[in-house]
Amino acid sequence: MKITTSLLSATLVFSSMSASAQTLLVSDMDDTIKVSYVLDKDSVVANVAMIHNVFIGMPHLYQAITKIPEVKTVKYLSNAPRKIIGDLHEKFLKLNQFPKGEFVARGWYDLRTGNAHKVNSLRKFIGKYKPKELILIGDNGEADSEIYAQIRTEFPKVLGPTYIRQAYSSIGFSGNFAKPLQEGQIPFASSVDIALDLFKRGYLSAETVTDHVLTIVPTILKEDEDESRGATAFPEWYDCRDFHLPELPVLIDAKANDLLLQYGAKVQERCAIEPSDD
Repeated sequence: MKITTSLLSATLVFSSMSASAQTLLVSDMDDTIKVSYVLDKDSVVANVAMIHNVFIGMPHLYQAITKIPEVKTVKYLSNAPRKIIGDLHEKFLKLNQFPKGEFVARGWYDLRTGNAHKVNSLRKFIGKYKPKELILIGDNGEADSEIYAQIRTEFPKVLGPTYIRQAYSSIGFSGNFAKPLQEGQIPFASSVDIALDLFKRGYLSAETVTDHVLTIVPTILKEDEDESRGATAFPEWYDCRDFHLPELPVLIDAKANDLLLQYGAKVQERCAIEPSDD
């Protein structure tokens, strides 16, 4: 595992300069922030009513992102029908302390439109808020990578990173295969990976990413391998075998740096194995 040194004082200066334009955060729900297992019909039905099954660290990460002065609003974008799951998703967001934002789900008239609901919603967000930067977060279970790539193509002047959770793999497990990432999209296995990348890009300060590591990583390290319900970072069905851990920065805080090394070791070990659906 390679560790690259970072001049954090210089990064802090860069952090204050980056993301200087109005920034919009748009996040998918199922299998991005909520543990749903959408590619398994029995599991998604069992998980649909659950409101404690959050991916560990995602609320803390989103709270950190919304403290960036340029982030003006948050949108939670779901392909689920509002009449069926709208109240549950909104309870999930509130219970798990995600930052306030608009939850946008499909109406009955959207149920046969495939990806059009998310694409059209993103177009509306951009048209209304006219952001200079757009942070997109989704997963590789369904069509997020394709939808986000289409929006990047349509709005090339709207900058910002696209993060895709690698919850499924191209190797395939139990008949489920990942949708491929598109050019420029950044894979992640947990909230820590996004926090580190946002730090490297200057969106988050050294203090913020250190706090995320100190707060979230101990919980991830204590997690059992067979977690499948409730709050979890790596549910037992999670298939991150395509994920490759990037170089980890060196943090000034010794405890945080040690935790980050342990986190890297755990991710490499966990993502090297075939998942379980027991």
